Amino acid sequence: MALIFYLSSLSRPPEQFSLFEWDKLNHCLEYAILGLLLIRALNEHYGKVGFLQLQIIAFIIAAVYGASDEFHQSFIFGRSASFLDWITDMIGAAIGAFFILKRKKASWQK
Repeated sequence: MALIFYLSSLSRPPEQFSLFEWDKLNHCLEYAILGLLLIRALNEHYGKVGFLQLQIIAFIIAAVYGASDEFHQSFIFGRSASFLDWITDMIGAAIGAFFILKRKKASWQK
């Protein structure tokens, strides 16, 4: 989250952080990683709660953070807030929280 905030605070992010030419793929990848990290952290500390509930919580945290990130960008010179970027952030968060780990659910249960 700190890395996303830092990159969002730059007027022009360094090119080494852009893996793809299309900006939306970068957004999706960033938030897929965030969703993945959130579900792992939540499962580690709240593993007795149902896995689906943890996935929903991880998605909501990432979606709210994505909205706050877009709002933050509206104050940065040369950047702007974008509803489409936020939608892309949420798609990435859903991929990270729901789809990537769904097959690993059993190995993470305590």
